[in-house]
Formats: sequence, C-alpha cells, structure tokens
Amino acid sequence: MWGRRWSGSRRGGVLLLHGGQNRNWDMLPETWEWFPGSDAWPMVPDASPLNPGARTSHAMVWDSARERTILFGGTDLHRDFADTWAFDGSTSRWERLDTSGNPPPRSQHGMIYDPVTDQVILFGGRGMNQERLHDTWLLDLATLEWIQPASTRAAPHPRGRDHVQMARDSLTGIIVMRGSSLGPGLPDETWHFDAHARSWSLAQTNQEPQEMGHGFLRSVERMGGLVLFGFHGSWETSGGYLPQTWVYRPQAEAWTLLQARGEQPESPMDHGQAASDGQHLFLLGGFGGDDVPPDAGLTPRGAMWRL
Repeated sequence: MWGRRWSGSRRGGVLLLHGGQNRNWDMLPETWEWFPGSDAWPMVPDASPLNPGARTSHAMVWDSARERTILFGGTDLHRDFADTWAFDGSTSRWERLDTSGNPPPRSQHGMIYDPVTDQVILFGGRGMNQERLHDTWLLDLATLEWIQPASTRAAPHPRGRDHVQMARDSLTGIIVMRGSSLGPGLPDETWHFDAHARSWSLAQTNQEPQEMGHGFLRSVERMGGLVLFGFHGSWETSGGYLPQTWVYRPQAEAWTLLQARGEQPESPMDHGQAASDGQHLFLLGGFGGDDVPPDAGLTPRGAMWRL
C-alpha cells in the first residue's frame, strides 16, 4: 500500500506491507515499511497487542484525508475476517475501527478510497465456503458506517469474482474494476463505478487483457492512466505464464498493451503488494519467480521490482 505522509518537514512516500506468508508458509502478523531510495525494509515496532495480526489476501487503501492506511478483511486460512483497521504512520500504531453494518467476511476482494466522496469502496472477493461474491459496499469514513446501497444490486453489475483488480484513476477520478478467478467461467471485461450515483457500468473497451486473473491494477499518472501488470496464459494452454503490462485510459475506455523494456519478473503469481508513486509501479513478492529455486514449486518470493 503506497501512502504519503509528513515526516518532520519533509513529505515522502512510504510503501506499507502487512501480513502474508513466508517460505515456510507461516502466516505473519508483521508490518513493514519501505522508503524509495532505501536498501532495506524496516519492520514497524508495535508495542500494542492490538493489531490486525496474521492474515493474507486482505485489502489496504490510503486515506489521504486523514493520512492513514485502511485495512479490511483477509483470511488466516482457517477463517475469514470482516474487521476494519487503520494504521497511523506518524505513530506507527494500528487501531481497530468501531464500524457498523460490516460486510460479510471475505478475502481477495477489491477496495479503493475515493477522496471526492470520502468513502472506501469495496467489491467482491471470496467469501465463506469459497463462494465468489458480487456485492458492493461503501464505508463512510466520517460516520464509520458500512452500507450496501440498493442501487449497486441493480443491473447492470459485475458477476461474482475473487482476485479483484480495482483502482481509482487519479487523473480523471474514474473508478475501474476488472479481474477474475482462476479457471474459466468469467469473461474478460472492465467495469466503471460511479461513486455519486452508486452504480456500475460495463465499459465498451476496444480490447481486453486476456486470462490475467492474478494481476495488479494501479494508477500511474506518468503513464496517463492505470497500469495492469500480470501474467497471461496458463500451464495447461501455453506451458507457462507470460508477463504482460497494459495501460488503461478510462475516458477513452481503451486498453493498450505496453512493450515493456528491460528485465521483467519471471512468472510470479499473487503478488504480495503493488503500489505507485505517480511515476513508477512497484511490485513486491508473489509465488515462484526469479529468486526461487527451479525445483521449489509454488513458493513465496521476496523480490521487489520497479517499472
């Protein structure tokens, strides 16, 4: 999660990571920060016993109005969560927010913060008994109330999915959602969400990224839109996963395949975190890839990349 906060008299970007699994598949309760230009990830010392704890597949967004990170949901592989947390970087402390009307527990959902309406917008994910959810929830950060507007249940709305890719284009304010689950069954499509009307619309795109159910979607101003990085194909159809980078310009409803230069990550899936500072796209972790032995199989990785 990329955040911006004041550090003394200097404003700087911070990449925040919480939870996940290590190469022993241990679920971790740790919070880490990375500052661009530094060589190390310092773990955040937290003397408080109150924090989100060990979990994975949760969602985090940056609340720019209050300069804090908001976290919702996730799973520890035994149960799913429906709690909401805030991390204050100035004090390095987590606080569980006393929200009302909470969404059902879930993981692998999409979530963004909209500064215009001052609310967190959440869609889909994987719920109890592994069902794919298609519900939309809004968190009013002034009242800490979660609501599911009736207008979001009306047609048209996206079908249920997990591994949701969701972002707000910082140039236009347009909220975009795509992504799908592993395997067949969901069409490759792009949706827009109107935070004022609280309604979904299917974008009439010129083309769509195909079979990229594990990618990350982030706003990168320098690229003039949203950047999607992920892996196309499958072992069954092509004998491997091929890295692809796409740019989406919401006003034109147009996807463009970017011919990225230089070395690229080697087929990781389920990246641990992705973020943008407006100039670059940062990618951390995932399964498999260049820093994992070839015979290690599906193994968490620790490499960090920058586009």
